Amino acid sequence: MKKGNRSERRLVTRTKRSKTPTTIEGNDSFNATYLKSPSPITHRRKSTSEFDLQKILAIIPYSLGKIQKPATYRKELAKIYELENQDSQTSSKTFEQYINTKVLDAQRQLNQLLENKESPSQKQNSFYPIQYFRKTINRFSPGIVRIYPKESSITPTSTSTRLIQNDRFCKTPTPPSQPKQHLNTSSPSLKRIQPQKYNLEASFSVKNHNRLKKSPNPDKITNNTHFLAVEKYNGDYVNGKRHGNGEIIYSNGDKYKGKWINDKKEGYGKYLYKDIGITYKGDWHMNNRHGNGKMKFSNGDVLQGSWSNGYLNDGYVIILYGNGDKYQGEIVNGMRHGEGTIKYQQGYFYRGPWKEDHRSGIGLITYKTEFFFEGLFINDSTEGKGVLVKKDIFGFNKNKNTDAPDSPSNIFRSSSNYSYNRKSELGHIDEFKLFKLLSLDMWDTIFVTLTSEQLDSRINFPHPTIESGIFRAGKLFGAGMLKFGIYGKYEGNFKDGARSGWGKMVYNDPDKVCSWFHDNEGTYYGEWKDNFKHGFGVFEWPDRTKYEGRFSRNMRNFVTGKMYFNNGEIYEGGWVNDKMEGKGTYWKGGIIFKGQFIKGLPADVGSLEFADGRKYDGNIDNWLPNGNGAMRWPNGDLYEGSFKDGNPDGNGKMVFSNGDLYVGEWDRGQRTGNGIMNYSTTGEIYDGEWVCNYRVGLGILKSLKGDIIFWGKWKQDQPGNKGKMKRTRSGKIMLEYI
Repeated sequence: MKKGNRSERRLVTRTKRSKTPTTIEGNDSFNATYLKSPSPITHRRKSTSEFDLQKILAIIPYSLGKIQKPATYRKELAKIYELENQDSQTSSKTFEQYINTKVLDAQRQLNQLLENKESPSQKQNSFYPIQYFRKTINRFSPGIVRIYPKESSITPTSTSTRLIQNDRFCKTPTPPSQPKQHLNTSSPSLKRIQPQKYNLEASFSVKNHNRLKKSPNPDKITNNTHFLAVEKYNGDYVNGKRHGNGEIIYSNGDKYKGKWINDKKEGYGKYLYKDIGITYKGDWHMNNRHGNGKMKFSNGDVLQGSWSNGYLNDGYVIILYGNGDKYQGEIVNGMRHGEGTIKYQQGYFYRGPWKEDHRSGIGLITYKTEFFFEGLFINDSTEGKGVLVKKDIFGFNKNKNTDAPDSPSNIFRSSSNYSYNRKSELGHIDEFKLFKLLSLDMWDTIFVTLTSEQLDSRINFPHPTIESGIFRAGKLFGAGMLKFGIYGKYEGNFKDGARSGWGKMVYNDPDKVCSWFHDNEGTYYGEWKDNFKHGFGVFEWPDRTKYEGRFSRNMRNFVTGKMYFNNGEIYEGGWVNDKMEGKGTYWKGGIIFKGQFIKGLPADVGSLEFADGRKYDGNIDNWLPNGNGAMRWPNGDLYEGSFKDGNPDGNGKMVFSNGDLYVGEWDRGQRTGNGIMNYSTTGEIYDGEWVCNYRVGLGILKSLKGDIIFWGKWKQDQPGNKGKMKRTRSGKIMLEYI
């Protein structure tokens, strides 16, 4: 063993005494799983502890940034510190001094690895090992893509290890069981054996690898145009000031044509910045660009957005590039930042998040209908797990290196300027595990796996976890995506190749091209089973109608659920054959119906609740009481009898809250006709004619004992002319008016 310095000898001591490496918790930058993986640097001196070095490296960002070290790191270092000093009664260094020494030693070793001890394979890949130490710690992270020929089973170089776990890439590598060998790098199907990381490019040209075009920055344009010397003005004046429409030419060649108010540019106008060749058309206020406007640059780019006091506002803009590209989305400080979509003139587009003019985050890039990629972007480069799916439109044999017609294939390029070979892709598609080639049927169906945690987090369902998407025996399993061309898209869980579990489906087929769709428009998110909407789910239609409830094999059939109609009406209850059926409740214009539904309509018997507090039970027609029933008012009044169009009509009995009782005829909710009223307070009884709730016409009023108080004609609820009683020969009593 070579001699090393004191810190290295201590690390060796730690390695000998530790049976298993101690794991530490991860954070946003360093994952504990990575720290448990053995270091890939095979040329490092054997005396250095692999695991301890990784722990020290994980602390460097906190030390350099003078941030308080996490408690977990301190605990791990404390264990090492105690082990190294347990044989000595006194320690020459305090624990804090020990930490600082470890950090300095780790920095020194890191510099040696990066500057003096890079292998030839590392020098060919600019992202390695910088990416390893600063980002992933473990070079077997799925963020680094590797391609191997089919005959390969071991590492091609001393710095790359072949993973043989189910023929997939995983986080923890399996050590090779045989001596390391070198593959023939002159294989006709593989240009290079070294791991490659692919960057997205704006151009399909093989020779041209220019970076993505930057956004135009209009904020660099001066706003002090009103201080320029005027060479010529042609337009309206008011009180000696430019006011109205006018055109001005400044001494530097700038031109403005538009509205003026009190010698200031105000309103709509066009300004030409002569020196830089930029033209602005839009709103002005107090000599500054203010409001909506469109700016055209000398290279042909056109930016459409809103300005305030001469500066471009953050938010939504449209950028038309001179080469035909088009960006629609958010900007911040003049750079594409936030959600945005860019469509390239070559026929493909990117949709997803941006950060400081770079594609960054979970995004989607497509090229017509031939392929699309969805995954994590960082600074315009793919990072972490993602999915690239190419449509098999050539009908080639995947087991042979078959030539295919030319098509765009340079959207991805290696960070070492190595162009990806399309023929190699077709010949060795099975070895590139982030690619999945499928033969599509006439429905243009595309299956995609979403394998990263970031992609899983996009599927925001109430289900606590969604498994990573993988293929098992050719069938999609776990979280994934299914596209039906332009007519539909599914994101969610799969089982045995079928949509099962929680998932989201978007339908976009108003012309009913896809006859197998049960729904043609709308969005569903909820439970699935064997490609059917089955279980609890939510369906929203484009007209804002929404259903929340159970589904049974794509239908609301013998289930319960709640429907929100776009006119504000609500139904909650049973469903049969996608129609309201069985017991349910319906809210309609201030009326609540409770009862049975038949084929989407309420039954003719049920209960109603009105906005004013009235409650009704009985026969119903057209959402109103019609027929026999009973109605109770909020004040306690109770009516039992005949109804018509929601009001008492015909014969009925009313018990008032004060105890009065009326039995007789009704018309449109009022006592009209013959009826008897018992007055509870006096005990009197009136038997006679009524008109609109008043005693009108012939009637008799008796006392509690049965004595006649008045017998005659009534007018507006009051006794009319006096009369006298006369007994006839037959014994009848007649009223004779005086």
